[in-house]
Amino acid sequence: MDYFDNENLIHSFANIRSLQIQTIDYCNRKCPWCPNAHMEKDPGNRMSYETLDRILSELQSVNYDGRIHLYLLEEPLCDDRIVEITGIVRERFPNNVIYLSTNGDYLDTKIMVKDLFNAGLSEMSVMHYDKANVGRLQKYSGDPRIALINKDEMGDCWYNRGGNVDVTCDFPVEFCEWVLQKLYIRLNGDVILCCSDYNYEVVYGNLMKQGLMDIWLSPKYKIYRIAHYFKHGHELALCGQCNRLKRKEVVSGAVRKRWSFFRPSSAV
Repeated sequence: MDYFDNENLIHSFANIRSLQIQTIDYCNRKCPWCPNAHMEKDPGNRMSYETLDRILSELQSVNYDGRIHLYLLEEPLCDDRIVEITGIVRERFPNNVIYLSTNGDYLDTKIMVKDLFNAGLSEMSVMHYDKANVGRLQKYSGDPRIALINKDEMGDCWYNRGGNVDVTCDFPVEFCEWVLQKLYIRLNGDVILCCSDYNYEVVYGNLMKQGLMDIWLSPKYKIYRIAHYFKHGHELALCGQCNRLKRKEVVSGAVRKRWSFFRPSSAV
């Protein structure tokens, strides 16, 4: 039995529990722990409504019922259409969790919190990287839909974003579950490796040219999926430089159990 044949892989798509959609390729900050600090990006580089419609149609075609995260490698509130886009996604996916993570700079200045939730947002995380927004947004600390996260709560060890940021942390080598459980979709429809692929080096396919299931079954996707499952991710482009691959705590029995039908019963 081939545990990575197309029939099994089609069934495995149900393991995708969250996906990220990039509506704009820009961030207003230059944080030293983020590759965006060294990149020049155009705030006018935004996803078209045609591309958004195509992405949502593909997700509907496979009855996607997981989380939808409206951000990827950017600051989502830099897109002044984010409230409208949230509403569009909610209309198409009335029962899914819709989530975004933001630095909070534009909350209640350019983008109103109440407008996002009225449009259909389910949850939001606000990352307080400095003290500028703490007082202004503290009024939301009791809202169960909003997580206010301070920099000092994030731990002492940071991801190196696929080797794109100069940080060093050593962990026992394991595997990264992102390739098994998540999807990452760029503003042009590209399905990329993950949220550490800041230079868009690993592209599995493009949803404007291919169906979602065709991309999921593509040879390149299979290579990355198999390598990570059997703990050979360190041999892959980009993954081999990423310290998240070495984080022991990202490997849970639940992740491997959900993929157990890919493995012979005698496999470790």
